[in-house]
Amino acid sequence: MKTNGSATTFMMHDRQAAAIAPSNNNISTTTCSINLTSPSSSTCQQQTITTTTTTTTSLMQTGSSSGSTADTHQQLLVNLFECPICFDYALPPILQCQSGHIVCTQCRQKLSSCPTCRGPLGNIRNLGMEKVADTILFPCKYQTNGCLLNLIHKHKLEHEDICDFRPYLCPCPGASCKWQGSLEHVMQHLWLTHKSITTLQGEDIVFLATDINLPGAVDWVMMQSCFGHHFMLVLEKQEKYEGNQQFFAIVQLIGTRQQAEKFVYRLELNGSKRRLTWEATPRILEQKSRDVNIDYVLKTIYAEIERRKHIDHDASLRKDIIVKQYKPLYPDLYTFKAEYLSDDFIELCKNLNEPRNTWNKSFVELNDKIYTLPIFTSDFCSRFIDELKHFENTNLPKGRPNSMNNYGILLDEIGFNNFIDELRINYLNEFARLLYGKDYVGSSGLDSHKAFVVTYKIGHDVDLGYHYDNAEVTLNISLGGNFEGGSLYFGPLANIDRVSDPNFTCVEHKPTYGVFHRSIQLHGVEPIESGQRYNLIIWMRSSSIRNQLCPMCWQKPNILPVVSGYGDGMTV
Repeated sequence: MKTNGSATTFMMHDRQAAAIAPSNNNISTTTCSINLTSPSSSTCQQQTITTTTTTTTSLMQTGSSSGSTADTHQQLLVNLFECPICFDYALPPILQCQSGHIVCTQCRQKLSSCPTCRGPLGNIRNLGMEKVADTILFPCKYQTNGCLLNLIHKHKLEHEDICDFRPYLCPCPGASCKWQGSLEHVMQHLWLTHKSITTLQGEDIVFLATDINLPGAVDWVMMQSCFGHHFMLVLEKQEKYEGNQQFFAIVQLIGTRQQAEKFVYRLELNGSKRRLTWEATPRILEQKSRDVNIDYVLKTIYAEIERRKHIDHDASLRKDIIVKQYKPLYPDLYTFKAEYLSDDFIELCKNLNEPRNTWNKSFVELNDKIYTLPIFTSDFCSRFIDELKHFENTNLPKGRPNSMNNYGILLDEIGFNNFIDELRINYLNEFARLLYGKDYVGSSGLDSHKAFVVTYKIGHDVDLGYHYDNAEVTLNISLGGNFEGGSLYFGPLANIDRVSDPNFTCVEHKPTYGVFHRSIQLHGVEPIESGQRYNLIIWMRSSSIRNQLCPMCWQKPNILPVVSGYGDGMTV
């Protein structure tokens, strides 16, 4: 476990758990170790390539109005929005019955008639109440638990999703314990109710899990105490799948999200000549119904396996439908033109054979072969985002960009494959060859790609966990959007025997600029704090490299033909 001290914080989530399937040998023990170093050992090298922008969020502590008269007036207005069922507040869009009575959106879904007058609910918008709602502040629903914030209604639900005063659930695995309570009472509950849990002191611990061959699911739970905090490690064994035992491990901080962001743990599982190493930020305790459990994780994994078996066929069907039915907003965007590129990027491409210290100063090497440079014009990015929004608003089928991003668009499916081909072949391939050499471009060059746009937005995907890409070279271009947060962070190169590195390169994205990096470089995205961001990601692949070694499993690939497109970039 490492803290990042006072440096810029960054999130590295394991979104569900770390799973392994050891060989089916007769082993009876497995060891699990966690390493922690001192808080001062971790640094983040901050690289900024854009000016800072600010937005105003209306947040107030309860009772912070300028006078008692204003407080009374504010409270009287807020009371008008009180739901008669749950006593929370009805927020826009506000619907009323024929007599003018309102209820909140959540309760309305459960009702067949108005709870006040018993008349029909109707679908009449109360525009007057909605305008009033825009002018006042609403208390957090967890005010009685100690939250002192008053917020405009647009920020109320977002805040309540992460409010530290929401009730916490017991972190022990399984569903037998129904305890809920405040964060400061979690450890007291564990000490009094779950007395079998062992607590180990120190930054570097090892514990032995015995009797792993017992039938059925088995849990091992342990507390680790260091840096003034308590961390819970849960190791779970599930029923065998296709003859293999399945182990899941997770580390949780008994603390807040902000505290968890300051730590990184390195967990290592060993057993029967196999080893799994995992690095991430500790998860925080669940604060609502326990809807993520091992059964859910397993179902998700198996569903992903099935999805990948049919991914090529399904993509081909979606593409056929889109080609026949989609009417682009800007048809000219689908044909690549050099005028879409920034003047600085075109100048850089013309001078690639010149010494690098003579290149345009817009090209910047940040650290460890991570580069930033302008790619597109602002006009192109603005029109491109409009085109993406236009497609998003249709009812046409949409494929997921990858297994980590839930919101975005696969550009090949909507007709941008030739566009990216020309950009890659005529511009990016030579750039990558000069920056990274044959080790990453190969003898074939970067002869295929996967291009997609991902979106980050509060309520949708807000961040991206620590990972590396299924490609040789990646270009990540910020198209724009009004947003705060969401910086990239980079760690070491991914390999089987890599050593944990506490130093990270952080990159604050600037619209129209791209970040060039080796795809095998571990990286992630910090949470977006407000607004919406669009990023164009181009995974560039070299068949001469990946035909010999798959970058995801580190083995020679078993190549299967695809119906259309580039597949994963291998060639027969």
